[in-house]
Amino acid sequence: MRSRLAGLALVILLSLAFLPQGATLVSLSDAPGSPFPVMALRPQAMTAGDFNNDGKIDLAVASYKCDPERDQRSDCDASATNGQVSILVGDGTGKFEEFQAGQRSPFRVAADPKGIAVGDLDSDGNADIVTAHSASNKVAVRRGNGSVDFVRAKQFDVPGAPTAVRLADFDKDGKLDIATANVVGDSVSILLGDGTGNFGSPKTFKVGNGPQMLLVADLNKDGNLDIVTANSSKTESVSVLISDGAGGFAVSHIALGTMPHAVAAADLNGDGNLDLATANTSTNNVAILLGVGDGSFGSPTNFPGGTNPNVIVAADFDRDGAPDLAVISASTSDLSLLLNDGSGRFSLGATVVAGNVPIDLVAGDFNRDGKPDLAVANSASNDVTVLLNR
Repeated sequence: MRSRLAGLALVILLSLAFLPQGATLVSLSDAPGSPFPVMALRPQAMTAGDFNNDGKIDLAVASYKCDPERDQRSDCDASATNGQVSILVGDGTGKFEEFQAGQRSPFRVAADPKGIAVGDLDSDGNADIVTAHSASNKVAVRRGNGSVDFVRAKQFDVPGAPTAVRLADFDKDGKLDIATANVVGDSVSILLGDGTGNFGSPKTFKVGNGPQMLLVADLNKDGNLDIVTANSSKTESVSVLISDGAGGFAVSHIALGTMPHAVAAADLNGDGNLDLATANTSTNNVAILLGVGDGSFGSPTNFPGGTNPNVIVAADFDRDGAPDLAVISASTSDLSLLLNDGSGRFSLGATVVAGNVPIDLVAGDFNRDGKPDLAVANSASNDVTVLLNR
């Protein structure tokens, strides 16, 4: 693997030949001070939220364990097995710094957090955090107070090794529920929330083999939130779970044969229906499945997606009205940007160094200029690279 310099300015200059007619040249470059350190070892998942209620995007990073060289608290030593959640507070210009007043960040969570999600679980107006722990078959809920502080975690059992977690209102009662993708159980679990931060026993639905992640979206335009999982083992498929609006789901599968590790949803061809894009690690490509609008999808069309892509997000990076795709590769530490011509066809504009073993990717307007930016969590260098869309 070629050398990566942590402070290297990452600039993408995309050839105009790859741009749809009328589109704008895209340039992504490091935010001042990027990459931003995380005071924990081996980040594994990341999400965005506003944890101090200042209207600016912050980042929450779930990491494998504490770092005794930088974390001087007495319960952090080389043998510690607790997982960690770091809060990187954004200043609205693209800069981030881990919150350490009284050194309350990183927060201790259960061992080996594989997934993280943010939402207001108790309706108090403050962002709360949920982490998924495959080693202990649990999800952990920490309720925030709006001052970047969180109460002691409540844990809830989830069978089958949960590796990814999302929050949404699946039974339409106005309260957030939990959905997990369970990699060993080949399943999705739904835990219905009561609006106080407590959750009922999981209802489990079988999906394809080895679901690595899941997304939530209304795929058939009936007002109910559906689920899609990316299943990277054996069947190499995506599973589509259509909601009945009461917490139940009808499950179908789409075979891909390309080891999808992640999936994104957006209207990629401008017909008003949500489509799917999968990052396929074994075939170095992205598969596009155009939606019909009833929760079903057409045959996949593949486009180059870099080497072993493992995470994918959709956003309109060139602001031409058509969602583009960004993918990262942990094996090569690269980020690839795929530009949409408006019909759901993509060209690989450029591939650049994203960080040292990038493990997760989040899109958001971090400097509040109206353009989508990217944040990359890097597992080997214990930091987050922030790329601003210039």
